Amino acid sequence: MIIALAAVRQLSTQLPTGSTSSQSEDLVPTSSCNNRAIHPNIPKHSERPLLRRLKIFALALVAPELIVLWALRQWFVSRRLARMYKGYGWTQTHSFFAIMGGFQVCKPDDTDNPKTLHPDDIRPYLENYDIVISKEEIMDRSKGDILAKCLVLLQVTWFILQMLARAIQHLAISELEIVTLAFALLNLMIYFCWWNKPLD
Repeated sequence: MIIALAAVRQLSTQLPTGSTSSQSEDLVPTSSCNNRAIHPNIPKHSERPLLRRLKIFALALVAPELIVLWALRQWFVSRRLARMYKGYGWTQTHSFFAIMGGFQVCKPDDTDNPKTLHPDDIRPYLENYDIVISKEEIMDRSKGDILAKCLVLLQVTWFILQMLARAIQHLAISELEIVTLAFALLNLMIYFCWWNKPLD
């Protein structure tokens, strides 16, 4: 992101000064992208969900490229798991659910301390048909839906097109708009990687 920002900052210094858009318009795509694009894993029982979400949001503002790397890593692992467990009817959504800690085992005498299954340890449970869940059931429990994702993507795409049009017309682009553009491009990458991942 540092390289991308440096290149875009150089472009902004070549354009005339004085921007026509309000800076509050730039903050809306950034906050909506970060809020809707990040699909955190299921929190542990000892974690406070709100505090955890705020930490992830702060990380996304300070170092969004780390969130992109996190999403890319999970995307590659989910593809590998989907191929590995394809014979059991698994999809990439099942794999994401396993990666995020969705499958847990409780001992009959200790239901307060469930053990989260590691994705590589799931095969015995699939072979014994202990885990039988459809993609639709997983996505039904997800807090994110296609409509919300599409609306944010539409908003981000519109913002990117506005910036491109202004650059082509040699109109001014503020530094805040450039930073917002960088966030928007990174969030598009996150959306691509986590499109099939359920939202906690």
